[in-house]
Amino acid sequence: MPSRNYIISAAIILLLAAGLIFLPEKNNKKELAPEELLQELQNDKRFVSVDQLAVLMIEEDPTLVLVDVRDPGSFVEYSLPGAINIPVENMLEEDYQQYFDRAELQIVFYSNSHILAEQAWMIKKRQEVNNIRILKGGLNQWTKDILLAEAPPETAPKEAFDRYNFLMGARKYFVGASGAFDPAAQGDIVETAPKKVPKIPVKVKKEKELEGCF
Repeated sequence: MPSRNYIISAAIILLLAAGLIFLPEKNNKKELAPEELLQELQNDKRFVSVDQLAVLMIEEDPTLVLVDVRDPGSFVEYSLPGAINIPVENMLEEDYQQYFDRAELQIVFYSNSHILAEQAWMIKKRQEVNNIRILKGGLNQWTKDILLAEAPPETAPKEAFDRYNFLMGARKYFVGASGAFDPAAQGDIVETAPKKVPKIPVKVKKEKELEGCF
Protein backbone atom coordinates (compact mmCIF):
# COMPACT_ATOMS: atom_id res chain seq x y z
CA MET A 1 0.00 0.00 0.00
CA PRO A 2 1.46 3.43 -0.91
CA SER A 3 2.84 5.44 2.00
CA ARG A 4 1.17 8.64 3.17
CA ASN A 5 4.09 10.74 1.93
CA TYR A 6 3.87 9.11 -1.49
CA ILE A 7 0.17 9.88 -1.76
CA ILE A 8 0.73 13.48 -0.66
CA SER A 9 3.60 13.88 -3.11
CA ALA A 10 1.45 12.58 -5.95
CA ALA A 11 -1.32 14.97 -4.97
CA ILE A 12 1.14 17.87 -5.00
CA ILE A 13 2.30 16.99 -8.50
CA LEU A 14 -1.29 16.88 -9.77
CA LEU A 15 -2.29 20.12 -8.06
CA LEU A 16 0.84 21.92 -9.16
CA ALA A 17 0.27 20.77 -12.72
CA ALA A 18 -3.25 22.21 -12.57
CA GLY A 19 -1.96 25.38 -10.94
CA LEU A 20 0.54 25.95 -13.72
CA ILE A 21 -2.37 26.65 -16.04
CA PHE A 22 -3.06 29.82 -14.09
CA LEU A 23 0.53 30.95 -13.48
CA PRO A 24 1.81 33.51 -15.99
CA GLU A 25 5.50 33.25 -16.76
CA LYS A 26 6.23 36.55 -15.03
CA ASN A 27 4.92 35.11 -11.75
CA ASN A 28 7.17 32.07 -11.80
CA LYS A 29 10.25 33.99 -10.60
CA LYS A 30 9.37 33.85 -6.91
CA GLU A 31 8.09 30.50 -5.72
CA LEU A 32 8.15 28.40 -2.59
CA ALA A 33 10.51 25.44 -2.91
CA PRO A 34 8.72 22.11 -3.56
CA GLU A 35 10.19 20.65 -0.35
CA GLU A 36 8.74 23.50 1.70
CA LEU A 37 5.39 23.18 -0.03
CA LEU A 38 5.32 19.45 0.77
CA GLN A 39 6.03 20.26 4.41
CA GLU A 40 3.19 22.79 4.47
CA LEU A 41 0.80 20.24 2.94
CA GLN A 42 1.57 17.78 5.72
CA ASN A 43 0.49 20.35 8.31
CA ASP A 44 -3.22 20.69 9.05
CA LYS A 45 -2.70 24.24 10.31
CA ARG A 46 -3.63 25.41 6.83
CA PHE A 47 -7.23 24.47 7.69
CA VAL A 48 -9.77 26.36 9.78
CA SER A 49 -12.76 24.45 11.13
CA VAL A 50 -16.39 25.43 10.69
CA ASP A 51 -16.59 26.23 14.42
CA GLN A 52 -13.54 28.49 14.32
CA LEU A 53 -14.77 30.35 11.26
CA ALA A 54 -18.24 30.80 12.78
CA VAL A 55 -16.68 32.42 15.86
CA LEU A 56 -14.67 34.84 13.72
CA MET A 57 -17.76 35.75 11.70
CA ILE A 58 -20.01 36.19 14.74
CA GLU A 59 -17.38 38.35 16.44
CA GLU A 60 -17.09 40.34 13.18
CA ASP A 61 -13.32 40.04 13.24
CA PRO A 62 -12.11 43.00 11.12
CA THR A 63 -9.10 41.05 9.83
CA LEU A 64 -11.18 38.23 8.32
CA VAL A 65 -11.53 38.07 4.53
CA LEU A 66 -13.70 35.23 3.20
CA VAL A 67 -12.82 34.28 -0.38
CA ASP A 68 -15.20 32.11 -2.39
CA VAL A 69 -13.05 30.51 -5.11
CA ARG A 70 -15.93 28.99 -7.09
CA ASP A 71 -17.27 30.34 -10.38
CA PRO A 72 -19.38 33.54 -10.27
CA GLY A 73 -22.60 31.63 -11.00
CA SER A 74 -22.19 29.42 -7.93
CA PHE A 75 -21.22 32.44 -5.84
CA VAL A 76 -24.39 34.31 -6.85
CA GLU A 77 -26.55 31.26 -6.14
CA TYR A 78 -25.29 30.85 -2.57
CA SER A 79 -22.31 32.04 -0.58
CA LEU A 80 -21.28 32.83 3.00
CA PRO A 81 -22.19 36.25 4.39
CA GLY A 82 -19.62 38.94 3.61
CA ALA A 83 -17.59 36.78 1.21
CA ILE A 84 -15.95 38.08 -1.94
CA ASN A 85 -15.64 36.04 -5.13
CA ILE A 86 -12.19 35.36 -6.59
CA PRO A 87 -12.52 32.33 -8.90
CA VAL A 88 -9.47 30.10 -8.71
CA GLU A 89 -8.60 30.85 -12.35
CA ASN A 90 -8.44 34.58 -11.49
CA MET A 91 -6.35 34.12 -8.35
CA LEU A 92 -3.29 35.88 -9.83
CA GLU A 93 -5.05 38.95 -11.24
CA GLU A 94 -3.59 42.28 -10.11
CA ASP A 95 -6.98 43.58 -8.94
CA TYR A 96 -6.98 41.09 -6.05
CA GLN A 97 -3.36 41.34 -5.00
CA GLN A 98 -4.06 43.99 -2.36
CA TYR A 99 -5.64 41.34 -0.13
CA PHE A 100 -2.59 39.10 -0.26
CA ASP A 101 -0.13 41.94 0.25
CA ARG A 102 -1.57 42.76 3.69
CA ALA A 103 -0.12 40.46 6.31
CA GLU A 104 -2.57 41.61 9.00
CA LEU A 105 -5.53 40.06 7.17
CA GLN A 106 -6.74 36.50 7.76
CA ILE A 107 -7.80 35.14 4.37
CA VAL A 108 -9.96 32.01 4.31
CA PHE A 109 -10.54 30.26 0.99
CA TYR A 110 -13.59 28.05 0.56
CA SER A 111 -15.42 26.09 -2.12
CA ASN A 112 -18.10 23.39 -2.04
CA SER A 113 -15.71 20.90 -0.44
CA HIS A 114 -12.15 22.04 0.24
CA ILE A 115 -10.47 20.66 -2.89
CA LEU A 116 -10.82 23.74 -5.11
CA ALA A 117 -9.97 25.98 -2.17
CA GLU A 118 -6.80 23.95 -1.60
CA GLN A 119 -5.79 24.57 -5.21
CA ALA A 120 -6.22 28.33 -4.65
CA TRP A 121 -4.19 28.01 -1.44
CA MET A 122 -1.38 26.27 -3.31
CA ILE A 123 -1.31 28.91 -6.05
CA LYS A 124 -0.88 31.69 -3.49
CA LYS A 125 1.40 29.66 -1.23
CA ARG A 126 3.78 29.20 -4.15
CA GLN A 127 4.00 32.99 -4.15
CA GLU A 128 4.97 32.78 -0.46
CA VAL A 129 1.71 34.30 0.79
CA ASN A 130 1.30 33.21 4.41
CA ASN A 131 -1.93 34.80 5.68
CA ILE A 132 -4.14 32.21 3.98
CA ARG A 133 -6.23 29.33 5.30
CA ILE A 134 -8.81 26.85 3.93
CA LEU A 135 -12.27 26.13 5.33
CA LYS A 136 -12.09 22.43 6.17
CA GLY A 137 -14.83 20.63 4.25
CA GLY A 138 -16.04 23.84 2.60
CA LEU A 139 -19.71 24.73 2.20
CA ASN A 140 -20.67 21.06 2.45
CA GLN A 141 -19.26 20.87 5.98
CA TRP A 142 -20.70 24.29 6.87
CA THR A 143 -24.18 23.09 5.84
CA LYS A 144 -23.83 19.79 7.71
CA ASP A 145 -22.43 21.27 10.94
CA ILE A 146 -24.41 24.49 11.27
CA LEU A 147 -27.47 24.50 9.03
CA LEU A 148 -28.35 20.81 9.52
CA ALA A 149 -26.89 20.14 12.97
CA GLU A 150 -28.61 17.29 14.82
CA ALA A 151 -28.92 16.91 18.57
CA PRO A 152 -26.54 14.34 20.07
CA PRO A 153 -27.96 11.22 21.78
CA GLU A 154 -28.81 11.47 25.47
CA THR A 155 -25.81 9.32 26.30
CA ALA A 156 -23.35 11.71 24.58
CA PRO A 157 -20.73 13.49 26.73
CA LYS A 158 -21.24 17.07 27.90
CA GLU A 159 -18.79 18.35 25.26
CA ALA A 160 -21.11 17.09 22.50
CA PHE A 161 -24.05 19.03 23.96
CA ASP A 162 -21.90 22.13 24.43
CA ARG A 163 -20.92 22.02 20.75
CA TYR A 164 -24.50 21.37 19.67
CA ASN A 165 -25.69 24.41 21.65
CA PHE A 166 -22.97 26.48 20.00
CA LEU A 167 -23.97 25.28 16.54
CA MET A 168 -27.63 26.04 17.21
CA GLY A 169 -26.70 29.53 18.36
CA ALA A 170 -24.62 30.00 15.21
CA ARG A 171 -27.52 28.75 13.07
CA LYS A 172 -29.85 31.33 14.61
CA TYR A 173 -27.25 34.03 14.05
CA PHE A 174 -26.79 33.21 10.37
CA VAL A 175 -30.33 32.25 9.30
CA GLY A 176 -32.58 33.98 11.84
CA ALA A 177 -34.53 33.01 14.95
CA SER A 178 -36.38 30.16 13.21
CA GLY A 179 -33.13 28.29 12.59
CA ALA A 180 -34.51 26.95 9.31
CA PHE A 181 -32.10 26.51 6.42
CA ASP A 182 -32.88 29.17 3.84
CA PRO A 183 -29.98 30.20 1.58
CA ALA A 184 -31.78 33.50 0.92
CA ALA A 185 -31.36 34.33 4.61
CA GLN A 186 -27.59 34.34 4.19
CA GLY A 187 -27.67 37.88 2.86
CA ASP A 188 -28.03 39.59 -0.48
CA ILE A 189 -25.63 37.79 -2.79
CA VAL A 190 -25.71 39.77 -6.00
CA GLU A 191 -22.11 40.61 -6.80
CA THR A 192 -19.95 38.56 -9.16
CA ALA A 193 -16.17 38.85 -9.26
CA PRO A 194 -15.57 42.63 -9.46
CA LYS A 195 -13.30 44.19 -12.06
CA LYS A 196 -11.93 46.54 -9.43
CA VAL A 197 -11.71 45.52 -5.79
CA PRO A 198 -12.49 48.39 -3.38
CA LYS A 199 -9.69 49.37 -1.02
CA ILE A 200 -9.92 47.88 2.44
CA PRO A 201 -9.81 50.47 5.26
CA VAL A 202 -6.87 50.06 7.62
CA LYS A 203 -7.97 48.30 10.80
CA VAL A 204 -6.12 47.32 13.95
CA LYS A 205 -5.06 43.71 13.91
CA LYS A 206 -6.46 41.55 16.69
CA GLU A 207 -4.05 39.53 18.82
CA LYS A 208 -5.64 36.31 17.66
CA GLU A 209 -4.57 33.88 14.97
CA LEU A 210 -6.45 31.07 13.30
CA GLU A 211 -5.43 27.67 14.61
CA GLY A 212 -5.57 24.27 12.98
CA CYS A 213 -8.77 22.30 12.81
CA PHE A 214 -9.74 19.84 15.49
